[in-house]
Amino acid sequence: MDVFATRTLTYTPDHGDDSEIVLCIFKPFQTTDGHWKCHFSFDPPIYQATARGGGVDFLHTLLVSLRMARTFLESTVFHGRTQWQGMQDCGLPSSTDQPTSSDARCQVNVEDDENGATKPVLATRTLGYPDENGIEREVPLTVFEPFATKRGYWKCEFALEPILHASGQYGVGADCIEAFLDALAKARAAYENALPPTWKGSDDLLDCADLPIKIGRSFHIRRAQTP
Repeated sequence: MDVFATRTLTYTPDHGDDSEIVLCIFKPFQTTDGHWKCHFSFDPPIYQATARGGGVDFLHTLLVSLRMARTFLESTVFHGRTQWQGMQDCGLPSSTDQPTSSDARCQVNVEDDENGATKPVLATRTLGYPDENGIEREVPLTVFEPFATKRGYWKCEFALEPILHASGQYGVGADCIEAFLDALAKARAAYENALPPTWKGSDDLLDCADLPIKIGRSFHIRRAQTP
């Protein structure tokens, strides 16, 4: 399995010194029957998740894995005693019915540490979007591999044409995972802000409803709404 990212968490026990727990998120993969699955683990050997399905594509499956990693922590003795970058949620997305809007705003590169370098594509998704006549068209969302900049932070670029015409849109974070989540939150905000208020897409193409919403430095994934 290919590793997508690792994150070192700090655990504070009742007695003794703080210790480190390493979260490892593997890249999603598609099985021969077309289902998407993903692994995650916590080391020292605390937990190794079995391959799980439920994702509609690469992006959704990776988000499910990150969300499940947080759910696992919250169901163990590590809950409330583990943090990352001072955050008790460890920078992992929650499942929630709220919030409904995001703080995320798109940014465009002015000066790039990797200017001119070709970024490998991490994943793509075909979105539905209405043209000027209200007819649903295909709009590609492309997410590139996150990378560490020379200044020490991480960036994750994405493209969403023709909704965002400028190149170099990106998410930013202290590590690969945060930059990835930030990029998806910004892509979701841009997509939903551009949609006509009353427009509803078909079931043939995807939207961004499963992508995270960002409030402050926390990420939230809204539960699927039943009719």
